[in-house]
Amino acid sequence: MSIQSVARAVGRRWSQLLDIATALALIGACVTVMWTLILRRGDAGRPTRPPSAMRPTPAVGSLISLEGAPTKGSRVAKLAVVEYADFQCTYCARFAQTILPELDRTYVTPGRILFAFRHLPLRSIHPQAQRAAQLAECSARQGKFWEMHDLLFMSSGRLDEILDSRSIGKLGLDMNGLNNCLGSDSSNRVQKDGTEAATLGISGTPTFLIGSIQPDGRVKVARVVSGMRTFKEMQTVISEALTSSAGGTGQPGGVE
Repeated sequence: MSIQSVARAVGRRWSQLLDIATALALIGACVTVMWTLILRRGDAGRPTRPPSAMRPTPAVGSLISLEGAPTKGSRVAKLAVVEYADFQCTYCARFAQTILPELDRTYVTPGRILFAFRHLPLRSIHPQAQRAAQLAECSARQGKFWEMHDLLFMSSGRLDEILDSRSIGKLGLDMNGLNNCLGSDSSNRVQKDGTEAATLGISGTPTFLIGSIQPDGRVKVARVVSGMRTFKEMQTVISEALTSSAGGTGQPGGVE
């Protein structure tokens, strides 16, 4: 075999190896992109658990104020359930659509519990959550928090459409007042809720603090439930809390 033939054979071999390497590199790049997309969509499926999720949080045993929090139910109820939520959180939306109505019928409307809402927009993964929280806060100032709450959670997958649509006008809000509120200090309340959540060791949504209402109106937290739960699971925790002041921490379910 001549030197030229050997050179051509070696060249073909290297060309084949280069083609294989290029193909492997492309496959690796595709896998990386797909895995990144899966992780980014984790809020719709796989829960994100804070490191402390399996341990009692600083919230247990704490006395927390309900000042400024939108509430529903009786102020003379013995028990309060305080939810920390994000309007772009998939699990929060599912809770609002399927579990909260049942809790409302069973416990809130009969006056057995007071249900309160606190903001915890997870801005790092939900870019519209802060704006939605401010919109809900401004609606609360016009006595329309729960109407806005329901609207936002019914449309959590397309907040960009809802935030700029005429649906908001159908709630009977003063739009000039709403816009003025959004342009002023509406973020202060949202930020205050987030700061309190951090102090209580809460970093995921939804998170529920369950405790007895004290004579001064504060809530002594006995139980912390992290993540989406079924109605029966919530019913069990609430029923136990109604009959006992012993504290504990729920195990994490679907949580962002």
